[in-house]
Amino acid sequence: MIVTKDIGFEPEDTTITLGNPIFIDVRQDPFRIYGVDKNSFNRLSSEVGRKVSESVAAAGQSSNGGRVRFRTDSDYVVIHAKMKTPTPSFHQAMSDAGGIDIMIRTDGEWFTPGVCIPSQGEGKDYYEYRTRFDKSLGMKEVLLSLPLETRVEFLSVALREGSSLESAKEYKYTVPVYYYGSSITFGACASKPSNIYPAMISRMLDTDFVNLGFGGACKAEDEMIDYIMEQKMSVFVYDYDHNAPDPDYLKKTHCRGYMRFREKQPDTPVILASKPDYYYDIFTQDINVNNVRRKIIEETFEFALKSGDKNISFIDGKTFYPEETYGFCSVDGCHPNDLGYYFMAKRFSGEIKKYLER
Repeated sequence: MIVTKDIGFEPEDTTITLGNPIFIDVRQDPFRIYGVDKNSFNRLSSEVGRKVSESVAAAGQSSNGGRVRFRTDSDYVVIHAKMKTPTPSFHQAMSDAGGIDIMIRTDGEWFTPGVCIPSQGEGKDYYEYRTRFDKSLGMKEVLLSLPLETRVEFLSVALREGSSLESAKEYKYTVPVYYYGSSITFGACASKPSNIYPAMISRMLDTDFVNLGFGGACKAEDEMIDYIMEQKMSVFVYDYDHNAPDPDYLKKTHCRGYMRFREKQPDTPVILASKPDYYYDIFTQDINVNNVRRKIIEETFEFALKSGDKNISFIDGKTFYPEETYGFCSVDGCHPNDLGYYFMAKRFSGEIKKYLER
């Protein structure tokens, strides 16, 4: 379609001075929204979250894992968003916690021309960011990755009047991969939303995904497994090692969660994983604790194999990072940085690809 005033709206306020911008609500066609509810932009309903815990209910309201995709030949893209300003932890970047990052693809490769970081002026109730492109790029696919720590309340994109706007090509694998895990799955300490490992895998394999990572609150509660087992998914990544309070809790819940999931989804591929910071425990500084926890997850894997499960994998967390780069892969000895997430994405993607191609 051609971008005209008929498909757009006039914002109450804007800082944009570019010529002829048309603001368009991304909830309408031809934009495509993934990973979050298309109206509320949250990834888990408050009703479901409250059944699990107050922490999950709160974290589920964020737009983590949400993506907006479209194609345009406009020589600029403006992001106009309303959302609450997050308060990132001391080791987390605002561009990750509250940023909306823009990636474009023209000849098969993605690159980032900019990140919308919460920085509106005094008295403004919105964030606005614009990035310009060389006109020679022509038609390009645009991917907006939504923030991790806050929920987008409203999102529009402004394009040049008279430019073209089309739907992006659908994912090759339209049934999403589901990731359930700790703050590492959540993406804490990545530099921007598109650098969390589930998002990297999405681009590597051209697959949709849903991020159910909950920092400190991912404990395989029955109510959470009840929700997960009802979702349609291509692969289930089961990775909550870090949030089990102790080995005894992990022992009581890990295999139980797997078995309950299998009651509803007997054939869906499941990938079990232990935590990546194997050589250091942030809470006890005792590597023996990690050995015990890793063994518990291995026992679930061995139980599954003995039960005849042919759609099960185990990824040993100590194999995520190459030995020579181990000291460069984390922000605080626990949470990966972009390099750490890249290595995690490479390791997970190999197993996920195997299942997707079946």
